[in-house]
Amino acid sequence: MANLPDVFGVIAEGAELLKSGGLSAGRAVLNAYLKKRSDQARDILFDELKRGGLLPEQVAAHDDGIAVIHGYNRAAWEGRARVNLRLLARAITGQLLANNLVADEFFLYAESLAGLSRDEIIFIATLLRHSANRPDVPEDQMGEQENLAPWLKALEEMSAEGWNNDKTSAVAGRCLRSGFVILLPTFDRMAYKVSPMLTDLCKTVDFDDALRREP
Repeated sequence: MANLPDVFGVIAEGAELLKSGGLSAGRAVLNAYLKKRSDQARDILFDELKRGGLLPEQVAAHDDGIAVIHGYNRAAWEGRARVNLRLLARAITGQLLANNLVADEFFLYAESLAGLSRDEIIFIATLLRHSANRPDVPEDQMGEQENLAPWLKALEEMSAEGWNNDKTSAVAGRCLRSGFVILLPTFDRMAYKVSPMLTDLCKTVDFDDALRREP
């Protein structure tokens, strides 16, 4: 059975395929960059596994473990920020804890998590926090103001942090592409709410925690 450090090493060696026949100095720079990013991604993943009481070998032991690690490592090569890698690592850990590390399931969230900007992560964390305080009743049994409450409170909190409403609305609009935020139908304003996809993801992934750990 391959151990996880070996897996990262093999993937890094696979970066040779990305190299062209140009100057050796250029190839060395590329190789050094990819290794640095792989090492960073590995350390973040190992940290999340440790926090979850898991061993690195438990990733490699799964049939889809190599595919998942390759996708995670590719996000690091593409220059994704540490906070994005932290979210991805937490998603991997969460699937392991649920004994459900499946590549298809992981990649369902991975592209969206990797593509979020820091502003989008901040907004999503804020909207989630206020959505968690809503009454536990179906939306169709709530009045419009109750449905709007998480969005309005998120606007208020972001305003206190120096964001004007236009910026918050613009960031919320960009979040639509991730599938983590969806439009909330109203008669007289544009409003947003967390999606079922995000609610499901947050059973194991904590956006606020990722921001605290990667300030």
